[in-house]
Amino acid sequence: MERAGGVGAGRGVSGQKAVLFSILLNAAVAERPVRWRTLLHEALHSVSVGYIRVDYDTLIGWEEGTVEQLQRLLRRRVLESLGVDVAEEVFAETEADYPFNPYINALEDVRDVLGVPPLDFYLRLLNTPIAQRPGSIFGQTMGLSAAARRQVVEVLSLSNAVLKEVIRHGYY
Repeated sequence: MERAGGVGAGRGVSGQKAVLFSILLNAAVAERPVRWRTLLHEALHSVSVGYIRVDYDTLIGWEEGTVEQLQRLLRRRVLESLGVDVAEEVFAETEADYPFNPYINALEDVRDVLGVPPLDFYLRLLNTPIAQRPGSIFGQTMGLSAAARRQVVEVLSLSNAVLKEVIRHGYY
């Protein structure tokens, strides 16, 4: 914690949050309603537990797939809470061929074989450091039968190969 003598002096302010995380938008996106999906996606990165650049670079899909699917799951609720009304069709065009869809598909395969509800699965991943996410999924197999465990490990192995790939893209 840093002490700042001038913060709120004489105004009844106890503290002030310094700006440590900025979201930069491509100018072509910034003025369009589709910007909301990008803002939420990037905001989710800011609360991703244990975000370390080398882990991100090594396990990119474990982060990008997680935050992208979470923004899709949470978007309507977040926009409603902000009083923002944007039709889902605005996002559908971008998301139909979105570069991170293979990451989402791989994570959905894992989630599906585990039988975990979507929001629970993705929030758990977001609250797990990137480097620990594959092991965290493997840990969830401990109480399963040998056959079920084998099935999860097989799906996890195939999915992990996709989740470690760097997908080249031209937009977010």
